[in-house]
Amino acid sequence: MLPSETQKIIDQHGIKYVLAQFVDIHGAAKTKSVPICGLEAVAEAGAGFAGFAICGMGMEPHGPDFMAKGDLSTLTPVPWQPGYGRVVCIGHVDGQPHPYDSRYVLQQQVQRLTDKGWTLNTGLEPEFSLFQRDGAGKLQLVDASDNLDKPCYDYKGLSRSRVFLERLTEALQPVGFEIYQIDHEDANGQFEINYTYSDAMTSADRFTFFRMAAGEIANELGSCPSPTPSAPATACTSTCRSAAPPARTCSMTPATRAAWACRRWPITSWRASWPTARRCAPSPRRR
Repeated sequence: MLPSETQKIIDQHGIKYVLAQFVDIHGAAKTKSVPICGLEAVAEAGAGFAGFAICGMGMEPHGPDFMAKGDLSTLTPVPWQPGYGRVVCIGHVDGQPHPYDSRYVLQQQVQRLTDKGWTLNTGLEPEFSLFQRDGAGKLQLVDASDNLDKPCYDYKGLSRSRVFLERLTEALQPVGFEIYQIDHEDANGQFEINYTYSDAMTSADRFTFFRMAAGEIANELGSCPSPTPSAPATACTSTCRSAAPPARTCSMTPATRAAWACRRWPITSWRASWPTARRCAPSPRRR
């Protein structure tokens, strides 16, 4: 039987399906759609995935299943997908948390701080550029008139993309995002949405949810957001800013950034660890 609080959320929002969600090594959301009758099984045993098909998990085709066990305390509706909810998962293999699951790694590090009486809070400011494809399939700015040399905080650029920005904002507010500012950023077609800080686990989960929302809402409007907002293709940029930036920045989620390092792209002193990370070679942008 599901906890009463979980059942209350299901009934209140008319949830019929739940996205059992985790991220791969690149911070991309991976999911299975689970009918609501299967949510209890996801929480207890997990939703099964072929681990070798998930980048960065260090698993082979002959290995056991990657079981994504849902944390019911993270269940929320998916406002842009009526009838759906999302539950955040941690991957398990052979009944144990998988050491290459970035959320599990972050959870362990947060627990170390908790044991010392500390709380790690993080504040993110997601940035993205908004594009659409032309007749030849090439990416172009959604607003062709957004062409100022110094477009930061430009009213016209902000106003002419307001349909997307408003829909995104109004999809996030009902699930706990305290959004307090939206602005046009430094590059043409680039925007930033600011919301209140939270503990590190919640921040990581929300950032993934933000990217899911931005991608799907933009797609419905015939556009697509890019999380590498203002840099040339060869640069390595961040999709968020924090008070204590790492030595190098990347487009991974906070959980992934904290957990992984590739030997060809050393972003932390842990670069000698995680040998299977070499299987996911970084793109030229990240070298």
